[in-house]
Amino acid sequence: MKDYSYCNIVGKTDVGCKRSGNEDWLDSFECRNGLVAVVCDGMGGHVGGEVASHLAIETIRKFLETNYFDDPRQAIIEACDAANEAIIDRTLEKPELTGMGATCVMLIVRDGKVYYGSVGDSRIYLVRSKRITQLTVDQSYVQMLVDMGEITKEQAEHHPRKNEITNALGLDSMKPATVAEVPIDPEAGDCFILCSDGLSGMVPDNAILKIAADQQRMSQHDRVDALINLAKKNGGLDNITCQIVEFAVTPSQVAAAEQKKKKSGIYAAIIAAAVIVIAAVIVLLLRKPDSDKNSSDNALMTQMSKPNTSIHNFDDTILYVENKPFLTLTENHTYNSLEIEVYSDGKLVDTLVDRHPVKLSDVKFFPESNIRTQVAGDKMNVALKSEIDNDRNLTLTFSAGDSTFIYVFPVKLMKSSAKQPNTVTPLASPAGKKGPSEPVIVDNTTLPDTHDTDDGNDELPLEVSINVSTTENSTEITLSSKNGTNTATQLFTDYAIGIISERTNWYSVNCRDRSSCKITVNNKKVPVSNAVISIPLDNADGKSYKIHVKPL
Repeated sequence: MKDYSYCNIVGKTDVGCKRSGNEDWLDSFECRNGLVAVVCDGMGGHVGGEVASHLAIETIRKFLETNYFDDPRQAIIEACDAANEAIIDRTLEKPELTGMGATCVMLIVRDGKVYYGSVGDSRIYLVRSKRITQLTVDQSYVQMLVDMGEITKEQAEHHPRKNEITNALGLDSMKPATVAEVPIDPEAGDCFILCSDGLSGMVPDNAILKIAADQQRMSQHDRVDALINLAKKNGGLDNITCQIVEFAVTPSQVAAAEQKKKKSGIYAAIIAAAVIVIAAVIVLLLRKPDSDKNSSDNALMTQMSKPNTSIHNFDDTILYVENKPFLTLTENHTYNSLEIEVYSDGKLVDTLVDRHPVKLSDVKFFPESNIRTQVAGDKMNVALKSEIDNDRNLTLTFSAGDSTFIYVFPVKLMKSSAKQPNTVTPLASPAGKKGPSEPVIVDNTTLPDTHDTDDGNDELPLEVSINVSTTENSTEITLSSKNGTNTATQLFTDYAIGIISERTNWYSVNCRDRSSCKITVNNKKVPVSNAVISIPLDNADGKSYKIHVKPL
């Protein structure tokens, strides 16, 4: 399977505010044809629409996983044809579903290029350099009027027949998917948005652009949530589906760098593997025979001998302080991946993302005797004992399916210190005997001159009142209207919309009440480092007010 680490997909579907069921569906997956993202919007009533969209998605996935095409454009066309036939066949089996169908937009990433196509009026947008472009053309009655010059695009958005489509999966007369002849060469920061008309019909393009382009303040997941929430705020008349395909780097640059490093990388992997094996063999020879069977080195050799084993060597030597975390592992259920944060001398130096569903309980370390770990929820802090030899390698291994993955980290003791207890700096402090555990708010939240912003220089006041209250298990930070400076409506538009969809494993945000916005901190899950709550200041040129939190 090819590496698509330069690209990430996040999507979500929501029933909206008026419908009783959800006729939208979406999927993303890797296969021989590439990295695929697809969104379908069903039609034909509550039951028929759901059946059509689900059946279309399932058929497309199975078809692309089973059949390979040299040209991804042909893959899109034939996958849509297969979905069309599947829906028609289902209506023949169940006449009560007659009339059901679905729109479809599909995007395939392969060899660093983006191929896309559509059937119906679901859309694909490209957000690049603070501009938004609609890549697909609606196959609808009002678009036909636009093409004929009878109405403008702006008039089409409010036309009473805007929901009438002229092509869909499930029609005997379905026209083949419209596929772009020339693929797009994506650039770093490019954001492709696949959506149903429940989003595009409720949120104007400029509002989609504002949220999708806000990559510095909002995560990919947060932007998906914000777009859906805005569609619901504007009425949510239909089901809403949004999927963002985003490029962290320019694929062509990655390919060039990989080509340049290919030979040296192969040699480095072979040498690293050989060094580990030789070291393990030496240790085995020096140990007593009765300890061979249970030795961690023997286990490492077993891991390395497995077929389909890949070895990743961390380039730089990691400077560690004994008993202080130098790795933080996170099970990212949203992205179905394992994230590895690497710290050297207490500073975050890199984040490695492995796109495989891995449980923390499945991860193994060698040498295991030199490791201390502390787990809280979906996070694990990893520290090294002071007794570990200098200039050693720490090896992290795990398996996913039939493959084994090995990460090799060169480590070196940063400095000696007084004898440390045999514990890892906790992810959160437990409740103490003298009173409830609570995070320390580093900012003095009552004084505007201590407020920190994204660029780290300008100091901006937060134009709302802040109140902090603590219970045994949680801390609530409440933003409310400040008399004389802003109204409840301004509070909602300036602050709440930007953070309404925030979700982490240690704090959550609830802004349903327009007069206030509550941030709830889980005291037991506050991370050791980088515990920052960022509150967008839409009235301050994209800057944000930051509340730094640390365990007591």
